[in-house]
Amino acid sequence: MNKMGQSMTADIRHTQMVLSNYVEGMVNEYLPKDVTPIEGLIIGFLLRHPDMVVTAKEVMDSIHVGKATVSKLLSSLEKKDYLSMESSSSDKRVKIILLTDKGLYVKDNISEAFKVIDKRVGEGFSEDEKKTLSSYLKRLRDNVTEFDK
Repeated sequence: MNKMGQSMTADIRHTQMVLSNYVEGMVNEYLPKDVTPIEGLIIGFLLRHPDMVVTAKEVMDSIHVGKATVSKLLSSLEKKDYLSMESSSSDKRVKIILLTDKGLYVKDNISEAFKVIDKRVGEGFSEDEKKTLSSYLKRLRDNVTEFDK
């Protein structure tokens, strides 16, 4: 229990919610007005993995939402001309997701947003503390993902 009587899980959940709201708000400031924060996460994922063949499954796994939600988000981004979807040569049911020129143009804005976010989140932490925190967070993830296997 922490000083407020919260369990470790409640404390982590609260931190996750605060960070999520902060990141979403910051990303929203840097994105074009017609792109929602969750759509920005998809564009960001595609930008970070330029050499990867990305399908809806990878997008679902990266932003942790369901198939129907990803389908709607991808359709929205395609209508806005931020990405295109092409049928896979090996399986016509699978769509490969590619950024358009308009989607690639957002790269600098998203990169700048995450520089600002990372700087703010890391304020007041030494490099050793950041490494220690990172190892603790990895251990937490490993503790709970162990049960998914």
